[in-house]
Amino acid sequence: MYTHFFNRFIDKYITCSSEIEGVIHQAHKHTSCCEKEYKGVKKCRFGMPHPPMLNTKILLPFPKDVPVNVETRSANDLDSIKIGVNHFLGKLDVTYTQFLEHLGMDEHRYIMAIRSEINRPTVFLKRQLKDAFINAYNPELAKAWKANMDIQFILNPYACSKYCAAYVSK
Repeated sequence: MYTHFFNRFIDKYITCSSEIEGVIHQAHKHTSCCEKEYKGVKKCRFGMPHPPMLNTKILLPFPKDVPVNVETRSANDLDSIKIGVNHFLGKLDVTYTQFLEHLGMDEHRYIMAIRSEINRPTVFLKRQLKDAFINAYNPELAKAWKANMDIQFILNPYACSKYCAAYVSK
C-alpha cells in the first residue's frame, strides 16, 4: 500500500532519464577510483551500471531463510543481467521487454536476481537500458545547478543521520 505512494513520490522528484531537455546528463565513467576488485572480479563501487526497470521499485533483500538453490540461481541470473546490460549499452532502442527476452527471464526472476545483491531495502528507479550509467537527479535542480548530482531517496533515517554527521565532521 505505502510502496505505491513512495514510488509515485520518488518518480515525481527523481529521475535518471537522458531524454529531458535542458539538463546536463553526466554519465558515470569507470575510473581507477571507482573500480575495486572483489574476489578477483572488478566491480564499480557505485553500482554502475544500474539495471533497467520498467517502474520504480523499492526492493527488499532476501530473508535469512531463503533456500540456497534460490540464492544460487538468483546470483547466477544477476551475472547474466550484468553481462546483458554491458552487451546492449550501445543499442539504445532495446526495450525492457526485449532485454528480459534476451536474458530468457520473466520479470519475477529478474527482480529476484537483483534482490540477491542487496543487503538493505533499496530504491531502483524506472530506468531504460540506455540510462544504465546516468546518475539520479531532480530535473528542476539539474537545470538550475548545471552540474552532476546523484540524488537518493532516503529509506533509513538513522543511516541518513549517520551520513550527515560523518560528512559534517570530516
